[in-house]
Amino acid sequence: MINNLRESLIIALATVAGARTIIRSPISQRLAPKSRVQPSSLLGRDEAQEPLLTPGTDTASKSPINATNLLNYIEFTIDITVGTPPQPFTVAIDIDSGDIPFVPSNECKGFCWQKHNFTSEDSSTYVSTGPNYYSEKSFAVNYDGPVGKDTVRINNVEIMSQTFMQWTSGTCYSILCLEGLFDGVFGFAPPWNHRNHPDNLLSTILSQELLRDPVVSLRLPRNVGDTGEFVLGGSEPPDSLPEPITLPLVNATDDVGSPFADLWSVRLTNMTFNTPKPLFQNMDDNAVAILSTAQPWIILPTEFARNLTEALGAEHNPRSLIPYILPCERRQELPTLTIGLGDHRVEIDAWDYTMEWVPYWPPDSAPLCIPTFQSTSAFGYPNEYAGIVLGSPFLKRFYSSFDPGKREVRLTRLEV
Repeated sequence: MINNLRESLIIALATVAGARTIIRSPISQRLAPKSRVQPSSLLGRDEAQEPLLTPGTDTASKSPINATNLLNYIEFTIDITVGTPPQPFTVAIDIDSGDIPFVPSNECKGFCWQKHNFTSEDSSTYVSTGPNYYSEKSFAVNYDGPVGKDTVRINNVEIMSQTFMQWTSGTCYSILCLEGLFDGVFGFAPPWNHRNHPDNLLSTILSQELLRDPVVSLRLPRNVGDTGEFVLGGSEPPDSLPEPITLPLVNATDDVGSPFADLWSVRLTNMTFNTPKPLFQNMDDNAVAILSTAQPWIILPTEFARNLTEALGAEHNPRSLIPYILPCERRQELPTLTIGLGDHRVEIDAWDYTMEWVPYWPPDSAPLCIPTFQSTSAFGYPNEYAGIVLGSPFLKRFYSSFDPGKREVRLTRLEV
């Protein structure tokens, strides 16, 4: 049922000297694949494909893009290449990650047998940066491998000498491990996020002046069959939308080991669940909200998250991997959640904070809805009232623009 439905995502990139390229690409929604789908447009550059962009051009081009779905946990992936000649990969887009990009090595062992592997010896532009191994954690997987530099291409835009890891081993450390859904991860955290490595991807792109504007914009597909938009190099919300609200970025802490450091964080004041007797939660004076595409959850202080889930009247099954569910037809009667961000108050509803799941058994089961409220204690955050995470359930309500130049985030409410 869900497997046969389609979504689409638009990725826009801007090039040097004010020129601009827009990549418009289809996206499919599917459950975790049993085998790899080859990114056919990147398996080799032929005469039918568009040449690499040069300064002063103004060209639109297309490339395939995929999305993966696990219990409606959608990860957006793009087809990229690394090396000369290009070697193809499918990578997840993650605005939380400030680490270096990574793709599988041809020396990879373990579950990477289903993936596209990078062979450094086959690239004339590859430069090794040393024998030391590097480690990254992403989507509940520990990745390890050597580091090098090479040319990265996102469609026909070249990023020269990008540092990246070629992972040779990946180990799941959680039941939520998503090791089979993509080759690697390309992060678009703020360019000053160097907590693990100095060659943050966005900082490299900005230093090479590849963008018209230093802005990353995102509109997630709200429902199956919708179109979404990921823009690197500008902000283009539809003309019919209201004016955006502007939220200055805050550096939550000087502790680089903190989960709140150097991310897309904005000031958080309080939250209200608009039940007949409203549930109100005040936060610490310097509390922040992290905007995240990597999380399919809204992560809140433990007691507040528990109270919200109970207020929904969700059925509880503590022995299930999905402990809380409710009939989706009840969404129209459920309360809204109001969140104080900066000097503004924004609101989301049950169509935002629940995600649909179609049980495998019995056949032809009606969709059930899963509340996305999770507790900060479950994620090991040191201070429950210092910050929350507003993941994709929140972001899909807005056209979001992340502007590191002005150090601000702009949220434009989408009409549904």
